[in-house]
Amino acid sequence: MNYIYDILLNFKDEYYDFYDWNKNDNIIHIRKIPIFKISTDDLFNIKNNCIKFDISFLEKINDKTEIFTNKGIKKLNKACLFSDDNTIIGINVVQKKVKISSLLVDEELDSLEDVYTMDTDKIKYTIQNKNKYNEFKTRKQIEMEKNLNNELSNLEDAEVLKYLYYECFDKKENNIDKIKVKLKAINNENILYKLYNCLKLIRVHK
Repeated sequence: MNYIYDILLNFKDEYYDFYDWNKNDNIIHIRKIPIFKISTDDLFNIKNNCIKFDISFLEKINDKTEIFTNKGIKKLNKACLFSDDNTIIGINVVQKKVKISSLLVDEELDSLEDVYTMDTDKIKYTIQNKNKYNEFKTRKQIEMEKNLNNELSNLEDAEVLKYLYYECFDKKENNIDKIKVKLKAINNENILYKLYNCLKLIRVHK
């Protein structure tokens, strides 16, 4: 089994590039972790969908990863790296749910040098659900959209909703259901930030 040593990983429910990592994320310092070379199609599927790995593969990687902690070194169950010669992702299966991580760019480039000489493996897995991963949106924008949708779903003040609609679209609308639908459908980043800032001001003055 091939291993990569001394890297940082940030396992999340969704894939985020390293520049979208947050300071308060639980970033793990890996001592060693197994790596498998797979096809580009397999890498895309694992990166962008809800995956269930075959039990034989999970048994193969069980307890093979070691991490640094403030108390020494401990093992991490069911974790590994996948690469297609061009990019590398990390996965960690926690209670049957696959969490995923990108790598820091310099660590990925260094690790890719070891991948080139490896043989390609065929990993057994099934796609449970197709994710709607949008590589053109940043983590901040995705999380902002989720938070705004939650707030709008719980907002019942008609006057506030009318005000938000006017601020975002520069026109009046009295149909509250239509207002909510339109506000939740915003994907223009500038209007999205305007809506976010308006809601923030409303919260401050309540």
